[in-house]
Amino acid sequence: MGDEERKAPRRKYYAHRKGKEPFLSFEQIRQIFKDEVLTHIEWNNYLLEAEGYEGLGSSKIGIWGSDIPTFILKHLQMEKIWPFEDHVLNYDLTTFFTVIEFIYDYVSKPVKKKEKIVNYDKKSTQEDYRERVNELLTLYCYRVGHSLSSGDFDDNFYELSKEGEIRERVQDGFKELIEGIPETDDSENIDDKIQYAVSRFLRYGAILEEKKDAVRTLADVLEYLKKSGIKMPKKDDRALFNILNNFSIRHHQKLQKSEYSTEEWYEFMFYLFQASIKVLIKLNKLEKVSKS
Repeated sequence: MGDEERKAPRRKYYAHRKGKEPFLSFEQIRQIFKDEVLTHIEWNNYLLEAEGYEGLGSSKIGIWGSDIPTFILKHLQMEKIWPFEDHVLNYDLTTFFTVIEFIYDYVSKPVKKKEKIVNYDKKSTQEDYRERVNELLTLYCYRVGHSLSSGDFDDNFYELSKEGEIRERVQDGFKELIEGIPETDDSENIDDKIQYAVSRFLRYGAILEEKKDAVRTLADVLEYLKKSGIKMPKKDDRALFNILNNFSIRHHQKLQKSEYSTEEWYEFMFYLFQASIKVLIKLNKLEKVSKS
């Protein structure tokens, strides 16, 4: 199963075209992850750099050291993780998602020259792994807060982000918004804060206070842009900052509208603030270009 492997056609079959949305149980997801994803990783030596090797004309201790279970215990604070294929069918949901993220950090396909390893390709290997994991996670939805044996399912889908974090899957209409905010020359006050907010808001298991913190962080970015002279026309700017200051996001005042402190309202404000930041950054760049 190498580079020449044949891929199944990607299209929706009859039942799915008629509205029967696909989903698999957690047990089925773990089994497919073992049989397909972990097997693909093994066949293509994606963890060779991490595990180390013997017999390829030489031997080398990998990034995980000579005692892999101890390395994993130290970094994940979890037991019975390694070897993955021996334990994956017994992982609970939190352990399973944790291991997916852990593997993402270390996959790197060896690059050979005259049968000798000369380098490792991390970027494309991570993307291949991420694509396979997300194809699998698309088929899985789980009602958070219920036991896995209860059979309760709904539309809580997950994905592995480009940063290697399991997060709530962003709907197609919002994906470009989340991933398409232009970078600036002020990473400390803008770029890093935006990335922090996205990770905080969308990560698997995020509680309401974490989502509020993410929205508050985006509000701080908008405040910073305004103080830097980057703002919307007066009327729109006033409306935006009315939400920032009066909807129990940043300050604690008696007149604030605390009834808007729910997950649905935080989601509304999260995407509104993201869209506002994106527009402001783009308009500012266009203004700089026109003046140059």
